[in-house]
Formats: sequence, C-alpha cells, structure tokens
Amino acid sequence: MKTNWHRLAMNLLIESIHAHWRDRNNYFAGGNMFVYFSMDQVRRKHYRGPDVFVVLNVNGTRDRDSWIVWQEDGRYPDVIIELASPSTIRTDLGMKKTLYEQTFRRESYELFYHDHDWNITLRRWNA
Repeated sequence: MKTNWHRLAMNLLIESIHAHWRDRNNYFAGGNMFVYFSMDQVRRKHYRGPDVFVVLNVNGTRDRDSWIVWQEDGRYPDVIIELASPSTIRTDLGMKKTLYEQTFRRESYELFYHDHDWNITLRRWNA
C-alpha cells in the first residue's frame, strides 16, 4: 500500500460499490490484488493489478485472493480505477495505461490523483 490515503480511498470505493449493489451478486469488486492475465506474466513475476476494479456478470459470491483471467472464462475487469500520487503517476499513466488499453482491452479507466498539497482531481483516460 502506497499511502494511508490509498488504503482509505480504496476501501471507501469498494464499500461504496458493495453498498450501491447490495441486492446483486453478479459482480466482483476487488482492490489491492493481482490480476493474472498470462502464464508468461506469472513466470516473470510481473504482478499487476488496478487499485480498484469491477468485473460484471460473474459469480460475486465466490471469494477470490486474486483475479485469474483464464480461470474466469477470459474475463478482464470492466471498470478500472487507479489512485495516483506524485510517486505513482508516471506508472499509472505509462505502463499501466498501456497494459489496460492493449492487454485488458479497456477503452477507459478512471484515475484519481492527489498532488503534494492534497488537491484531488479525477482524470478519465479514453482510448
């Protein structure tokens, strides 16, 4: 976990998703967990995962320690949220943006950014 702000924001987002969809069980919301998308990635130990993600139309009652794409019928996250800070912004807008666009095939993702003065902004990246 990068900062206490990351932990608090991640938990707030995930709990808000669960509260909003409290009558549904056909989604999975996760955070601070790895998304495994290829055996090569696993072998090279290139662990990647959004700060918060949601996968729709899946069995949401099953507990998961990670999201393993090939065990989930090839399903990648439908919603991706990154909580960026000055220390993570380059990775979030660089390598992770490329990964989400090219491998996950996501057309957009949400990025919440806070600077050193704790000004928080939302940026939506669209392909």
